[in-house]
Amino acid sequence: MARHGLIALSLTALLAGCSAAPRPVVTSAPAEARFEPAPQPAPTPTSGDVGVLVMAHGGSDGWNATVKDAVAPLSDRLPVALAFGMANPGTMQAAVDELESRGVDRIAVVRLFISGSSFLHPTEYLLGLRDDAPPPFPMHRGGTHEVEPLRLSSAVALDREGLVDGDEVARVLAGRAAGLSADPSNEVVLLLGHGNGRKAVNDRLIR
Repeated sequence: MARHGLIALSLTALLAGCSAAPRPVVTSAPAEARFEPAPQPAPTPTSGDVGVLVMAHGGSDGWNATVKDAVAPLSDRLPVALAFGMANPGTMQAAVDELESRGVDRIAVVRLFISGSSFLHPTEYLLGLRDDAPPPFPMHRGGTHEVEPLRLSSAVALDREGLVDGDEVARVLAGRAAGLSADPSNEVVLLLGHGNGRKAVNDRLIR
């Protein structure tokens, strides 16, 4: 429930005010850069439709399924495509191609990363929102790769915040601690986090 709620709340800012005819989730792309077509054809949208490209880190089959389930309700309003990976150009291009093939010409890109700075530079470059290419960065199958901007004709709006920037995170953590608690006055809560590797970023996340 907590994961679903956070993901839904993260999508709200860019999608507020958008409206479109109901249609199913159009596609999803797992972390290894395969692209899954929609299980059934969606109605052809009219020109000018808004689509949503959701970027998520990708992980186990269970984790990816949780993300897909959480994003699925958006399909009642808008075409949706998932791009798993750390700003993976393969999955992102496949998602853009699928959305544009259905008539979308405006894409809201929502990043489901903990920190708003995670993979921001390569994401902005891939989407044509900045001209300076990022240094080669690691991909899921090992090694590093230089990237080229994606082929896209749509206007793009990019969510630059991370999940940690929302007040909802604090409420989720407090709720989980409360669920474990028996005697709060005599207990300590220990939070374990992945960490970024850069002290300045870690300090900001801790604050």
